[in-house]
Amino acid sequence: MRVNPFIARNYDSNIYKDNFNVSTLDSLDSDRSFTTEDDVLNQDTYKEQALRRSTSPILVHLSKQADGTITFDRQQMTREEVLSLREGDLKNVAINWAPLELQLASKQSSYSSTDQVAYDLDYFASEYVQFQSQINMRYSGKEQEEQLQKLDDMIYSHVEKYADQFSEMADTFFSENGININKDQFKDSIMDFFQQRKNAYADFIQENKDYAGIKGTENEWLLNDNQFMGEQLRYALDSKHPDVNFISSNGMSIDDLAAVGTVIKETKNADFNSFEIGHNKHRAEISYNKNKSEEEYGVKLGLTAMKYTLITENYHLSDGIKSKLDTAFDNFIKDQNERASDYVKDMQEDPFVRNNEAFAMDWDKELVSNIINKMVSHLQTTDINQSFKNDINVLIELYKSKTEDQKTSGLSRYQSYHNTWAEDNYVDDWNRFVNGLSLSTGIDSSQYELNYQVDLFDTTI
Repeated sequence: MRVNPFIARNYDSNIYKDNFNVSTLDSLDSDRSFTTEDDVLNQDTYKEQALRRSTSPILVHLSKQADGTITFDRQQMTREEVLSLREGDLKNVAINWAPLELQLASKQSSYSSTDQVAYDLDYFASEYVQFQSQINMRYSGKEQEEQLQKLDDMIYSHVEKYADQFSEMADTFFSENGININKDQFKDSIMDFFQQRKNAYADFIQENKDYAGIKGTENEWLLNDNQFMGEQLRYALDSKHPDVNFISSNGMSIDDLAAVGTVIKETKNADFNSFEIGHNKHRAEISYNKNKSEEEYGVKLGLTAMKYTLITENYHLSDGIKSKLDTAFDNFIKDQNERASDYVKDMQEDPFVRNNEAFAMDWDKELVSNIINKMVSHLQTTDINQSFKNDINVLIELYKSKTEDQKTSGLSRYQSYHNTWAEDNYVDDWNRFVNGLSLSTGIDSSQYELNYQVDLFDTTI
Protein backbone atom coordinates (compact mmCIF):
# COMPACT_ATOMS: atom_id res chain seq x y z
CA MET A 1 0.00 0.00 0.00
CA ARG A 2 1.32 3.42 -0.92
CA VAL A 3 1.68 5.85 1.97
CA ASN A 4 0.72 9.39 1.14
CA PRO A 5 3.69 11.78 1.44
CA PHE A 6 1.34 14.23 3.18
CA ILE A 7 1.60 12.15 6.34
CA ALA A 8 4.57 9.84 5.80
CA ARG A 9 7.03 12.00 7.69
CA ASN A 10 4.86 11.80 10.78
CA TYR A 11 6.26 8.30 11.28
CA ASP A 12 9.60 9.85 12.12
CA SER A 13 8.30 10.81 15.53
CA ASN A 14 8.08 8.55 18.57
CA ILE A 15 4.80 10.25 19.38
CA TYR A 16 3.24 8.21 16.60
CA LYS A 17 5.19 5.03 17.20
CA ASP A 18 4.51 4.89 20.93
CA ASN A 19 1.35 6.90 21.29
CA PHE A 20 -0.04 6.61 24.78
CA ASN A 21 -3.66 6.83 23.67
CA VAL A 22 -4.63 3.18 23.91
CA SER A 23 -8.32 3.67 23.24
CA THR A 24 -7.71 5.53 19.97
CA LEU A 25 -5.24 3.04 18.64
CA ASP A 26 -7.30 0.06 19.75
CA SER A 27 -10.28 1.45 17.89
CA LEU A 28 -8.20 1.90 14.75
CA ASP A 29 -6.05 -1.22 15.02
CA SER A 30 -7.23 -4.05 17.22
CA ASP A 31 -3.79 -5.67 17.14
CA ARG A 32 -2.07 -2.65 18.73
CA SER A 33 -1.70 -2.57 22.48
CA PHE A 34 0.82 -1.28 24.97
CA THR A 35 2.40 -4.14 26.85
CA THR A 36 6.03 -3.23 27.33
CA GLU A 37 7.66 -1.19 30.07
CA ASP A 38 8.87 1.31 27.45
CA ASP A 39 5.28 1.85 26.30
CA VAL A 40 4.19 2.71 29.84
CA LEU A 41 7.09 5.10 30.26
CA ASN A 42 6.31 6.78 26.93
CA GLN A 43 2.67 7.21 27.93
CA ASP A 44 3.58 8.78 31.26
CA THR A 45 6.25 11.02 29.74
CA TYR A 46 3.95 12.31 27.04
CA LYS A 47 1.14 13.02 29.49
CA GLU A 48 3.60 14.90 31.70
CA GLN A 49 4.64 17.04 28.74
CA ALA A 50 0.99 17.81 27.95
CA LEU A 51 0.35 18.63 31.61
CA ARG A 52 3.31 20.97 31.71
CA ARG A 53 2.00 22.82 28.66
CA SER A 54 -1.48 23.08 30.15
CA THR A 55 -0.19 24.59 33.39
CA SER A 56 1.91 27.21 31.63
CA PRO A 57 0.64 30.79 31.92
CA ILE A 58 -1.36 32.30 29.05
CA LEU A 59 -1.46 36.01 28.26
CA VAL A 60 -4.93 37.21 27.23
CA HIS A 61 -6.66 40.52 26.48
CA LEU A 62 -3.48 42.10 25.13
CA SER A 63 -3.91 45.81 24.43
CA LYS A 64 -1.54 48.55 23.34
CA GLN A 65 -1.96 51.75 25.32
CA ALA A 66 -1.55 55.34 24.11
CA ASP A 67 1.91 55.57 25.67
CA GLY A 68 3.05 52.45 23.79
CA THR A 69 2.92 50.04 26.70
CA ILE A 70 1.21 46.65 26.42
CA THR A 71 -1.33 45.56 29.01
CA PHE A 72 -2.60 42.01 29.43
CA ASP A 73 -4.21 39.55 31.81
CA ARG A 74 -2.36 36.44 32.92
CA GLN A 75 -4.25 33.16 33.22
CA GLN A 76 -2.79 29.99 34.69
CA MET A 77 -4.26 26.76 36.03
CA THR A 78 -2.83 24.48 38.69
CA ARG A 79 -2.02 20.84 38.05
CA GLU A 80 -5.14 19.76 39.93
CA GLU A 81 -7.34 22.14 37.95
CA VAL A 82 -6.00 20.82 34.65
CA LEU A 83 -6.47 17.15 35.58
CA SER A 84 -10.06 17.82 36.63
CA LEU A 85 -10.99 19.51 33.35
CA ARG A 86 -13.77 18.00 31.29
CA GLU A 87 -15.16 19.09 27.93
CA GLY A 88 -17.89 21.19 29.51
CA ASP A 89 -15.30 23.07 31.57
CA LEU A 90 -13.54 24.41 28.48
CA LYS A 91 -16.21 26.99 27.71
CA ASN A 92 -14.48 30.39 27.56
CA VAL A 93 -11.11 28.89 28.55
CA ALA A 94 -8.54 30.89 26.58
CA ILE A 95 -6.64 29.20 23.80
CA ASN A 96 -2.87 29.27 24.08
CA TRP A 97 -1.73 30.46 20.64
CA ALA A 98 1.98 30.66 21.47
CA PRO A 99 2.89 27.03 20.59
CA LEU A 100 1.22 27.32 17.19
CA GLU A 101 2.94 30.61 16.49
CA LEU A 102 6.32 29.06 17.36
CA GLN A 103 5.66 26.03 15.14
CA LEU A 104 4.64 28.21 12.22
CA ALA A 105 7.75 30.32 12.66
CA SER A 106 9.89 27.17 12.45
CA LYS A 107 8.12 25.82 9.36
CA GLN A 108 9.41 28.09 6.64
CA SER A 109 10.18 26.86 3.15
CA SER A 110 13.97 26.92 2.80
CA TYR A 111 16.63 25.05 0.86
CA SER A 112 17.19 22.78 3.86
CA SER A 113 13.52 21.78 4.13
CA THR A 114 11.96 21.82 0.64
CA ASP A 115 11.71 18.03 0.78
CA GLN A 116 9.20 18.35 3.62
CA VAL A 117 6.65 20.37 1.69
CA ALA A 118 3.98 17.64 1.81
CA TYR A 119 4.37 17.12 5.54
CA ASP A 120 4.32 20.86 6.21
CA LEU A 121 1.09 21.32 4.26
CA ASP A 122 -0.45 18.45 6.19
CA TYR A 123 0.59 20.12 9.44
CA PHE A 124 -0.87 23.49 8.43
CA ALA A 125 -4.18 21.89 7.38
CA SER A 126 -4.56 19.68 10.46
CA GLU A 127 -3.70 22.50 12.87
CA TYR A 128 -6.19 24.80 11.18
CA VAL A 129 -9.01 22.27 11.57
CA GLN A 130 -8.00 21.30 15.10
CA PHE A 131 -7.88 24.93 16.28
CA GLN A 132 -11.13 25.64 14.47
CA SER A 133 -12.72 22.80 16.44
CA GLN A 134 -11.29 24.15 19.69
CA ILE A 135 -12.64 27.64 18.97
CA ASN A 136 -16.11 26.30 18.18
CA MET A 137 -16.07 24.29 21.40
CA ARG A 138 -14.90 27.14 23.64
CA TYR A 139 -16.49 30.30 22.25
CA SER A 140 -19.74 31.58 20.82
CA GLY A 141 -21.07 34.74 19.23
CA LYS A 142 -18.77 37.64 18.46
CA GLU A 143 -15.82 36.22 20.38
CA GLN A 144 -16.01 33.04 18.32
CA GLU A 145 -16.01 35.10 15.12
CA GLU A 146 -12.97 37.06 16.30
CA GLN A 147 -11.06 33.91 17.21
CA LEU A 148 -11.87 32.24 13.89
CA GLN A 149 -10.73 35.37 12.05
CA LYS A 150 -7.48 35.30 14.03
CA LEU A 151 -6.98 31.68 12.99
CA ASP A 152 -7.66 32.52 9.34
CA ASP A 153 -5.23 35.42 9.37
CA MET A 154 -2.52 33.39 11.07
CA ILE A 155 -2.68 30.19 9.01
CA TYR A 156 -3.63 31.51 5.58
CA SER A 157 -1.03 34.26 5.60
CA HIS A 158 1.63 31.77 6.62
CA VAL A 159 0.65 29.23 3.96
CA GLU A 160 0.70 31.94 1.29
CA LYS A 161 4.15 33.08 2.41
CA TYR A 162 5.30 29.45 2.42
CA ALA A 163 3.93 28.99 -1.12
CA ASP A 164 5.75 32.12 -2.30
CA GLN A 165 9.03 30.89 -0.83
CA PHE A 166 8.75 27.42 -2.35
CA SER A 167 7.71 28.67 -5.78
CA GLU A 168 10.62 31.13 -5.84
CA MET A 169 13.11 28.34 -5.11
CA ALA A 170 11.49 26.09 -7.72
CA ASP A 171 11.69 28.90 -10.28
CA THR A 172 15.35 29.51 -9.43
CA PHE A 173 16.26 25.84 -9.75
CA PHE A 174 14.56 25.35 -13.10
CA SER A 175 15.61 28.67 -14.63
CA GLU A 176 19.25 28.21 -13.62
CA ASN A 177 19.18 24.84 -15.33
CA GLY A 178 17.64 25.89 -18.62
CA ILE A 179 13.93 25.30 -18.03
CA ASN A 180 11.24 27.98 -18.02
CA ILE A 181 8.33 27.34 -15.68
CA ASN A 182 5.34 29.28 -14.45
CA LYS A 183 6.12 29.62 -10.76
CA ASP A 184 2.53 30.60 -10.06
CA GLN A 185 1.58 27.00 -10.84
CA PHE A 186 3.65 25.87 -7.88
CA LYS A 187 2.18 28.53 -5.62
CA ASP A 188 -1.38 27.78 -6.74
CA SER A 189 -0.82 24.05 -6.26
CA ILE A 190 0.42 24.56 -2.70
CA MET A 191 -2.60 26.69 -1.83
CA ASP A 192 -4.87 24.14 -3.54
CA PHE A 193 -3.34 21.17 -1.69
CA PHE A 194 -3.68 22.99 1.63
CA GLN A 195 -7.36 23.65 0.99
CA GLN A 196 -8.04 20.08 -0.10
CA ARG A 197 -6.22 18.62 2.89
CA LYS A 198 -8.01 21.03 5.23
CA ASN A 199 -11.35 19.89 3.85
CA ALA A 200 -10.34 16.26 4.35
CA TYR A 201 -9.55 16.91 8.02
CA ALA A 202 -12.78 18.85 8.51
CA ASP A 203 -14.83 16.00 7.03
CA PHE A 204 -12.96 13.49 9.17
CA ILE A 205 -13.72 15.37 12.39
CA GLN A 206 -17.40 15.54 11.48
CA GLU A 207 -17.46 11.76 11.17
CA ASN A 208 -15.12 11.07 14.10
CA LYS A 209 -15.84 13.63 16.79
CA ASP A 210 -13.94 11.64 19.43
CA TYR A 211 -10.96 10.94 17.15
CA ALA A 212 -8.58 11.11 20.13
CA GLY A 213 -10.60 8.55 22.07
CA ILE A 214 -10.46 10.45 25.36
CA LYS A 215 -13.96 11.80 25.85
CA GLY A 216 -15.58 10.29 28.92
CA THR A 217 -12.24 9.01 30.25
CA GLU A 218 -9.87 10.19 32.96
CA ASN A 219 -7.73 11.67 30.20
CA GLU A 220 -10.43 14.04 28.96
CA TRP A 221 -8.38 16.94 30.28
CA LEU A 222 -6.14 16.45 27.24
CA LEU A 223 -8.82 18.13 25.13
CA ASN A 224 -7.25 21.32 26.45
CA ASP A 225 -3.83 20.51 24.96
CA ASN A 226 -3.77 21.65 21.33
CA GLN A 227 -0.49 19.96 20.54
CA PHE A 228 -1.81 16.58 21.67
CA MET A 229 -5.09 17.01 19.81
CA GLY A 230 -3.29 18.03 16.61
CA GLU A 231 -1.00 15.01 16.76
CA GLN A 232 -3.93 12.71 17.46
CA LEU A 233 -5.86 14.15 14.52
CA ARG A 234 -2.99 13.52 12.11
CA TYR A 235 -2.49 10.01 13.46
CA ALA A 236 -6.19 9.15 13.33
CA LEU A 237 -6.70 10.30 9.74
CA ASP A 238 -3.52 8.56 8.66
CA SER A 239 -4.62 5.31 10.29
CA LYS A 240 -7.99 5.28 8.55
CA HIS A 241 -7.02 6.85 5.21
CA PRO A 242 -3.29 6.28 4.53
CA ASP A 243 -3.55 6.29 0.75
CA VAL A 244 -4.69 9.71 -0.42
CA ASN A 245 -3.36 11.65 -3.37
CA PHE A 246 -4.66 15.06 -4.38
CA ILE A 247 -4.33 16.70 -7.79
CA SER A 248 -4.26 20.48 -8.06
CA SER A 249 -6.42 22.40 -10.50
CA ASN A 250 -3.45 22.76 -12.88
CA GLY A 251 -2.77 19.01 -12.88
CA MET A 252 0.16 18.91 -10.46
CA SER A 253 0.16 16.08 -7.91
CA ILE A 254 1.50 16.13 -4.37
CA ASP A 255 4.15 13.64 -5.57
CA ASP A 256 5.25 16.17 -8.19
CA LEU A 257 5.60 18.82 -5.52
CA ALA A 258 7.47 16.57 -3.07
CA ALA A 259 9.84 15.30 -5.76
CA VAL A 260 10.70 18.81 -6.93
CA GLY A 261 11.29 19.88 -3.33
CA THR A 262 13.59 16.91 -2.71
CA VAL A 263 15.60 17.56 -5.87
CA ILE A 264 16.01 21.22 -4.92
CA LYS A 265 17.34 20.29 -1.50
CA GLU A 266 19.67 17.51 -2.63
CA THR A 267 21.25 19.51 -5.46
CA LYS A 268 21.88 22.61 -3.35
CA ASN A 269 24.96 21.29 -1.55
CA ALA A 270 26.31 19.72 -4.76
CA ASP A 271 26.44 23.09 -6.52
CA PHE A 272 30.03 23.98 -7.44
CA ASN A 273 29.87 27.26 -5.53
CA SER A 274 28.41 25.81 -2.33
CA PHE A 275 30.11 24.52 0.79
CA GLU A 276 29.34 22.32 3.76
CA ILE A 277 30.46 22.20 7.36
CA GLY A 278 31.78 18.76 8.29
CA HIS A 279 34.07 17.28 10.92
CA ASN A 280 37.35 15.45 10.91
CA LYS A 281 38.79 13.66 13.91
CA HIS A 282 39.74 16.86 15.70
CA ARG A 283 37.70 19.87 14.58
CA ALA A 284 34.96 21.25 12.40
CA GLU A 285 35.90 21.79 8.77
CA ILE A 286 34.39 23.84 5.95
CA SER A 287 34.39 21.87 2.71
CA TYR A 288 34.24 23.99 -0.45
CA ASN A 289 33.24 22.19 -3.64
CA LYS A 290 35.48 24.45 -5.70
CA ASN A 291 38.52 23.08 -3.84
CA LYS A 292 37.71 19.43 -4.56
CA SER A 293 39.66 17.17 -6.85
CA GLU A 294 38.04 15.42 -9.82
CA GLU A 295 37.75 12.26 -7.72
CA GLU A 296 36.06 14.02 -4.78
CA TYR A 297 33.69 16.13 -6.83
CA GLY A 298 32.90 13.18 -9.07
CA VAL A 299 31.75 11.20 -6.03
CA LYS A 300 29.78 14.20 -4.77
CA LEU A 301 27.94 14.61 -8.07
CA GLY A 302 27.66 10.84 -8.47
CA LEU A 303 25.85 10.46 -5.16
CA THR A 304 23.57 13.35 -6.16
CA ALA A 305 22.78 11.54 -9.43
CA MET A 306 22.07 8.35 -7.44
CA LYS A 307 19.64 10.34 -5.31
CA TYR A 308 17.93 11.72 -8.40
CA THR A 309 17.49 8.23 -9.82
CA LEU A 310 15.75 7.02 -6.66
CA ILE A 311 13.60 10.16 -6.45
CA THR A 312 12.21 9.69 -9.95
CA GLU A 313 11.75 5.94 -9.45
CA ASN A 314 9.87 6.22 -6.15
CA TYR A 315 7.62 9.23 -6.65
CA HIS A 316 4.68 8.96 -9.05
CA LEU A 317 5.48 11.87 -11.34
CA SER A 318 3.34 13.39 -14.05
CA ASP A 319 4.89 13.35 -17.51
CA GLY A 320 5.25 17.13 -17.59
CA ILE A 321 7.13 17.44 -14.31
CA LYS A 322 9.24 14.33 -15.03
CA SER A 323 10.35 15.75 -18.37
CA LYS A 324 11.24 19.13 -16.89
CA LEU A 325 13.11 17.56 -13.97
CA ASP A 326 15.08 15.21 -16.24
CA THR A 327 16.25 18.05 -18.46
CA ALA A 328 17.00 20.40 -15.56
CA PHE A 329 18.95 17.77 -13.64
CA ASP A 330 21.01 16.70 -16.66
CA ASN A 331 21.84 20.36 -17.24
CA PHE A 332 22.72 20.77 -13.56
CA ILE A 333 25.25 17.92 -13.62
CA LYS A 334 26.86 19.08 -16.87
CA ASP A 335 26.96 22.69 -15.68
CA GLN A 336 28.70 21.88 -12.38
CA ASN A 337 31.39 19.91 -14.19
CA GLU A 338 31.79 22.78 -16.65
CA ARG A 339 31.99 25.33 -13.82
CA ALA A 340 34.80 23.35 -12.20
CA SER A 341 36.67 23.32 -15.50
CA ASP A 342 36.11 27.05 -16.02
CA TYR A 343 37.31 27.81 -12.50
CA VAL A 344 40.65 26.09 -13.13
CA LYS A 345 41.03 27.97 -16.43
CA ASP A 346 40.24 31.27 -14.71
CA MET A 347 42.88 30.58 -12.07
CA GLN A 348 45.41 29.74 -14.79
CA GLU A 349 44.80 33.11 -16.41
CA ASP A 350 44.54 35.14 -13.19
CA PRO A 351 47.66 37.33 -12.88
CA PHE A 352 47.19 37.58 -9.13
CA VAL A 353 47.59 33.82 -8.57
CA ARG A 354 51.14 33.57 -7.26
CA ASN A 355 51.58 29.81 -7.37
CA ASN A 356 51.36 28.87 -11.03
CA GLU A 357 51.74 25.18 -10.26
CA ALA A 358 48.51 25.14 -8.19
CA PHE A 359 46.35 25.21 -11.34
CA ALA A 360 48.82 24.06 -13.98
CA MET A 361 46.74 21.10 -15.16
CA ASP A 362 43.29 21.40 -16.74
CA TRP A 363 40.22 19.93 -15.07
CA ASP A 364 39.45 16.41 -16.33
CA LYS A 365 35.74 16.63 -17.20
CA GLU A 366 35.70 13.17 -18.72
CA LEU A 367 36.97 11.58 -15.51
CA VAL A 368 34.25 13.31 -13.51
CA SER A 369 31.54 12.15 -15.95
CA ASN A 370 32.84 8.58 -15.82
CA ILE A 371 32.78 8.61 -12.01
CA ILE A 372 29.19 9.91 -12.00
CA ASN A 373 28.02 7.19 -14.39
CA LYS A 374 29.82 4.51 -12.41
CA MET A 375 28.27 5.71 -9.16
CA VAL A 376 24.74 5.53 -10.59
CA SER A 377 25.39 1.97 -11.76
CA HIS A 378 25.75 0.89 -8.11
CA LEU A 379 21.96 1.07 -7.82
CA GLN A 380 21.64 -1.88 -10.23
CA THR A 381 24.06 -4.17 -8.39
CA THR A 382 23.01 -6.99 -6.05
CA ASP A 383 25.39 -5.78 -3.32
CA ILE A 384 25.52 -1.99 -3.31
CA ASN A 385 27.85 -1.94 -0.30
CA GLN A 386 30.55 -4.07 -1.90
CA SER A 387 30.22 -2.31 -5.24
CA PHE A 388 30.41 1.12 -3.61
CA LYS A 389 33.35 0.15 -1.43
CA ASN A 390 35.31 -1.29 -4.35
CA ASP A 391 34.94 1.86 -6.44
CA ILE A 392 35.67 4.24 -3.57
CA ASN A 393 38.85 2.32 -2.78
CA VAL A 394 39.94 2.63 -6.43
CA LEU A 395 39.19 6.37 -6.47
CA ILE A 396 40.97 7.04 -3.19
CA GLU A 397 44.02 5.16 -4.40
CA LEU A 398 43.92 7.21 -7.60
CA TYR A 399 43.66 10.37 -5.50
CA LYS A 400 46.58 9.31 -3.32
CA SER A 401 48.72 8.52 -6.34
CA LYS A 402 48.12 12.03 -7.67
CA THR A 403 49.26 13.55 -4.37
CA GLU A 404 52.57 11.76 -4.89
CA ASP A 405 52.96 12.08 -8.66
CA GLN A 406 55.33 14.85 -9.73
CA LYS A 407 52.91 16.10 -12.41
CA THR A 408 49.93 16.50 -10.09
CA SER A 409 51.23 16.76 -6.51
CA GLY A 410 51.65 20.51 -6.84
CA LEU A 411 48.03 21.10 -7.86
CA SER A 412 45.91 22.95 -5.34
CA ARG A 413 43.15 20.33 -5.44
CA TYR A 414 45.55 17.58 -4.32
CA GLN A 415 46.94 19.38 -1.29
CA SER A 416 46.22 17.92 2.16
CA TYR A 417 44.44 21.07 3.36
CA HIS A 418 41.87 20.60 0.56
CA ASN A 419 41.30 16.91 1.31
CA THR A 420 37.57 16.55 2.03
CA TRP A 421 37.03 12.79 1.76
CA ALA A 422 36.42 12.32 5.49
CA GLU A 423 34.77 15.66 6.25
CA ASP A 424 32.01 15.32 3.64
CA ASN A 425 30.34 12.41 5.48
CA TYR A 426 29.30 10.75 2.23
CA VAL A 427 27.86 7.62 3.83
CA ASP A 428 25.93 9.44 6.56
CA ASP A 429 24.47 11.89 4.06
CA TRP A 430 23.46 9.10 1.68
CA ASN A 431 21.76 7.09 4.44
CA ARG A 432 19.95 10.22 5.65
CA PHE A 433 18.54 10.64 2.17
CA VAL A 434 17.53 6.97 1.81
CA ASN A 435 15.76 6.93 5.18
CA GLY A 436 13.95 10.17 4.37
CA LEU A 437 12.87 8.85 0.98
CA SER A 438 11.43 5.72 2.60
CA LEU A 439 9.43 7.85 5.02
CA SER A 440 8.20 10.23 2.34
CA THR A 441 7.13 7.65 -0.21
CA GLY A 442 6.16 4.73 2.01
CA ILE A 443 8.41 2.52 -0.11
CA ASP A 444 11.13 0.60 1.73
CA SER A 445 14.47 1.70 0.28
CA SER A 446 16.64 0.13 3.01
CA GLN A 447 18.36 -2.11 0.43
CA TYR A 448 20.19 1.01 -0.72
CA GLU A 449 21.62 1.90 2.70
CA LEU A 450 25.41 1.85 2.98
CA ASN A 451 27.28 0.30 5.87
CA TYR A 452 29.36 2.84 7.67
CA GLN A 453 33.02 2.15 6.87
CA VAL A 454 35.17 3.93 9.46
CA ASP A 455 38.38 3.69 7.44
CA LEU A 456 36.84 3.80 3.98
CA PHE A 457 37.59 7.48 3.49
CA ASP A 458 40.89 7.53 5.36
CA THR A 459 43.17 9.33 2.93
CA THR A 460 46.06 9.99 5.27
CA ILE A 461 49.12 10.25 3.08
